[in-house]
Parts: sequence; C-alpha cells; structure tokens
Amino acid sequence: MADQHELPDALRRTATDPGADPAAAADRGMRLLAEVRVPLMDGLEAGLGRWLTDRAGGVLAVWRPTAATGAAVADLAAAAAAATDRVVGEVAALLDLDPADQRATPLSIVRSAHREPGAVLAGLGVPHVARDPFEARADPTDVYALAPPDLAAVDPELGPLLLAWGVGKATVLRARAAGAD
Repeated sequence: MADQHELPDALRRTATDPGADPAAAADRGMRLLAEVRVPLMDGLEAGLGRWLTDRAGGVLAVWRPTAATGAAVADLAAAAAAATDRVVGEVAALLDLDPADQRATPLSIVRSAHREPGAVLAGLGVPHVARDPFEARADPTDVYALAPPDLAAVDPELGPLLLAWGVGKATVLRARAAGAD
C-alpha cells in the first residue's frame, strides 16, 4: 500500500472476481481467511471479556448501585470470562469450517456474548434497559444491551478483520461457482 487511502489488493472491489483463473482466486480467498484467523481470535480473546465486564458493570452501577458489591462484580467478571471462552470456541469452530459451510458470521457469534453476564444481571434483579428499537427487534434476548454492536467496539483492530473475512469467503465462493475445484 503506497498511499494510506488505497485498499490492500485483497480488499479491492475486484478481489472477489475469479477472473480467468478460478483456482487461483479460490486459493487467494483461502489465504485471506487464514490470515484473518489469528488476529481475530487473539483480539476477541484479549478484548471481549473486558468489553462485557465494563458494559455489564456499567448497567449494574446505574440500575442497581446497591447491588454493585465486590461479589457481584466478580460474578460479572466470571460470566464475561465464560462468555469469552464460549464465543472464542464458537468462532474458532466457524473458521474451521469450509467457507461454503459457514452459516454464521464471526459478528453474529460475538453478539451472543451477552448471555452469560445478562444472566448474572437478571439474578441480581436488574431491570431490563430501554434499547434502540432496531436492536430490540434484531436480538430480543439482549435485554441489557450488552452485545457489542460491531467487532471494532471490542477492539478497533477487529473491525477490518470482519470485512477481510467476508471478502475471503466471497472470493472462495465466487471462484467455486466459476469452476474452481
């Protein structure tokens, strides 16, 4: 990348076009998917627990300040760690699949991370929070608005990785549709 405003070759508009060599395009897409895996997994492992703990702790402090004891905060941290372990395992399992078999996105899995800390908040009697109508329709189970809205909320470095994952997957699928084995 010579200029800071240029996209890397793998993210250019034509990156998913299989062109005259679908097999090479499929290989290019698979390489991109492989390149995304490690930083995505490392970023989720490092940042998701912190995001969940901070977010759930903030909800608790606002809606049930008297319940924000050391034990409650420790329970939220343990729930955030459990959610992180589950989500990281599910994202790894997704990335282990062939691109044609990936029926979820890394973000859809990450957005499920609200379950464990949400259960702790519910156990502490925290009332549900008012949420954006779209968010409430999109995930009615996230009653405390704990799910990260995107991967960049967890870590700014993760946002582009979701785009790269999508380009890699699209490249492979388009190449296969064009005749790559």
